[in-house]
Amino acid sequence: MTERVILESYNPDWPRRFEAERGVLAAVFAGTEAVIEHVGSTAVPGLSAKPVIDVMVGVRALAEVELRTPALEAAGYEYVQKHEQQLPNRRYFHRPRQKPRTVHLHCVVKGSDFWIQHLAFRDYLRAHPDTASAYYNLKRELAARLPRPEYTEAKSSFIQTVVASALQEKLQHVYWIGGASAAGKSTIARRIADQHGLSIYATDEKMADHARRSSPDDCPALHLFMAMEMDDRWLNRSPKEMLETFHWFRGEGFNFIIEDLLTHEKGVVVEGFRLLPHLLKPLLPVHSRAIWLLPADDFRPSVVESRGGSAWAFLANTSDPERALRNLLERDRMFTDVLREETARLGLAAIEVDSTMSENDLYQRVTDLFGRK
Repeated sequence: MTERVILESYNPDWPRRFEAERGVLAAVFAGTEAVIEHVGSTAVPGLSAKPVIDVMVGVRALAEVELRTPALEAAGYEYVQKHEQQLPNRRYFHRPRQKPRTVHLHCVVKGSDFWIQHLAFRDYLRAHPDTASAYYNLKRELAARLPRPEYTEAKSSFIQTVVASALQEKLQHVYWIGGASAAGKSTIARRIADQHGLSIYATDEKMADHARRSSPDDCPALHLFMAMEMDDRWLNRSPKEMLETFHWFRGEGFNFIIEDLLTHEKGVVVEGFRLLPHLLKPLLPVHSRAIWLLPADDFRPSVVESRGGSAWAFLANTSDPERALRNLLERDRMFTDVLREETARLGLAAIEVDSTMSENDLYQRVTDLFGRK
């Protein structure tokens, strides 16, 4: 028999039911840094919904959930593994074991895309009653004609649009300077911040913290890289392989950047090579909030040499610093080509930086784009 979706008018008791679940889950996850949130339609005051409380638990790593599965089952939750083919980075439970269910439990890594998007969707509906009303009308229309699986799928386009709007709204105070290494991103970001009273978020400086907050579940390439010896990182692989497997170039940990910035309330300049155009474009309220700096092939080596060349930082810890430097420069040259192609294809702004361009000229071009005179 096909299961239909039944919507009920908003019930003021739903928040109390969530608080009861929070108490149960807080006991199960005691001793961890787990954060427990009420999400879904029952978390939006006034919105009609299926009478099921959606609870999201954010953990540091999914292993924390797996260790506590027996405790969750003892509390009445049933672990449902089949959905992990579609959502491998979520652990899903419901209760009671028999229908009708009253609670859906989504356990994910805090700061993951799932975490950020569900909170963004909830918060946007809470703050925009017209959008919440449009969502209700859509759900009512779909529920009248579609069974549950098709109903869920048919909502996805609306939800994705709202999430994009929500994140653009939450990040409208951000200016972005991406690009390859040795292009002047940090220098220009500091000048803009100093001149206009903005703060700076340097993604390079956050890498260690983001690595600590990550797990092999959400950042597998990062954890493989962390386990490598220095020679395996910089000598024993080709520059092409280094490019294709480098975690930050693959977008791993980008969600942590977004999670951090969602807590910023004042204007901020974000800079770093981790700002990949295809990840950033959906977050831009206007394209003029982002620029990518692309160093010319003959410009990058001179900048790296000024930083110490083969004796620079991690390169000196390999058995052949000179070859490590050559590999690094070639990898970064190819990465610059990727950024050049991607910014052009997506219609995003980029500046070619070479030795003929002064710092003042570059600063002027970036501030002109940002509308910061």
